[in-house]
Amino acid sequence: MYSNKNQNFNNPDVLSEVAEKVLRIAKQKGLTEIEISLFGGEGVETSVRDNTCESIEHQKDKSIAITVYQSGRKGTAKSSDFSTSSINSTIESAATIAGYSEVDPYAGLIEKRYLCNKAINLDLDYPWDIEIDEMVQIAARAEISALDASAKTLKSDGVHLSKYRGAKVYANSLGFNQGYQSTRHSLSAIMIAENGPNEKQKGYWSSSHRDPTKLMSPEEIGALSCRRAEGKLNAKKIPTGQYAIVFEPRVSAGIFGHVLSALSGKAQYEKNSFLADSLGKIVLPTFISISEDPHLQTGPSSAPFDSDGMGTMQKDFVRHGCVKNYALSGYAARKLKMEPTGNSGGCFNIAVNGGDYSQKELIQATRSGLLITDLMGFGVNLLTGDYSRGASGYLIENGELVHAVEEITIAGNLKKMLMGITQIGNDEDIEASIKVGTLCIDSMTVAGG
Repeated sequence: MYSNKNQNFNNPDVLSEVAEKVLRIAKQKGLTEIEISLFGGEGVETSVRDNTCESIEHQKDKSIAITVYQSGRKGTAKSSDFSTSSINSTIESAATIAGYSEVDPYAGLIEKRYLCNKAINLDLDYPWDIEIDEMVQIAARAEISALDASAKTLKSDGVHLSKYRGAKVYANSLGFNQGYQSTRHSLSAIMIAENGPNEKQKGYWSSSHRDPTKLMSPEEIGALSCRRAEGKLNAKKIPTGQYAIVFEPRVSAGIFGHVLSALSGKAQYEKNSFLADSLGKIVLPTFISISEDPHLQTGPSSAPFDSDGMGTMQKDFVRHGCVKNYALSGYAARKLKMEPTGNSGGCFNIAVNGGDYSQKELIQATRSGLLITDLMGFGVNLLTGDYSRGASGYLIENGELVHAVEEITIAGNLKKMLMGITQIGNDEDIEASIKVGTLCIDSMTVAGG
């Protein structure tokens, strides 16, 4: 059980007190522009294999990052020690680093007018009062469910159940000092299906949520991991050529993750983006919009303010195919001579609007193509948009899944891929920080065997 006593650093009130101490000490040292980011949390993870508890891990951590600005120079130092002596030395280290840094005219705190007035309650905190024995039992249920669902030889590669509760606080010398508490709980299973001594395939499924009562049931997790493993058996090679590509939702999210990276302020001011200077330009088919809702209640990446202390806000990054906003921190906004968007540290709860069709219907509408379920490797060039990834999945012929496919490479260019999107399904993963359904692209090059 989680304790709410003040000595626990997963309490934002406790972290705020530490931040106030830092600000007082910094002021005594004559430092007038400073910011502090604090984090504290604790959790437990259990793993089960072959109906036996394999491991129990207790996690308890805390960290503080202190940044000092001096006439355009920036220095940051970090520590996991919150004692007064450590705070003193960390502040001094940050100031020393700043003294050696190059002058950057864009460095500094965000303007006070952008700071979040009051952190709104986004319903992110669901501590899980569960004993370790019960956690082990839940994980064992998932494993048993997978093995019971198997029609072939199936082995467990482990089931993991975790609970975690943490707190974040950001404070600066402009008078800002706010934080919030949140939880994250997850259940995952990996199964190995065998088809004789020479073929083994892994299948994985997971569920993650702030509220433990919203996790998928152990039985669902087990059955899905079994289905994924067994579905990969009897994989066959396919010839190299052009294929229509159908991405599963968990894979689709990665495509739009590249879009958001390309629209980030850093990528824009460094000109390291295949979508450089794309504001106001069409980069997607006009039926597609990409929106952000940081204030989604219990959302997987909801936050009342960003890493600059700026209040987050709802916005469209892309509306009807046209770029409407970049994702800008205060620093990026100054460099680009634009307004910050509350995206220091990333984006929060992205949604890509879907269509009216299920994955099954989209597959039925595909004459010849591939359903991609897994991607491997990191063959993405954000500057040029060149895309090349190892993949596995299923061959589609005349609207039906024919057989499993593995050891293939799919390749293209992200600009062309984005404009080649023909459909987005209605089956988005509601637990994901990027919600998008099954994604259909008209054609990509596939290197087979």
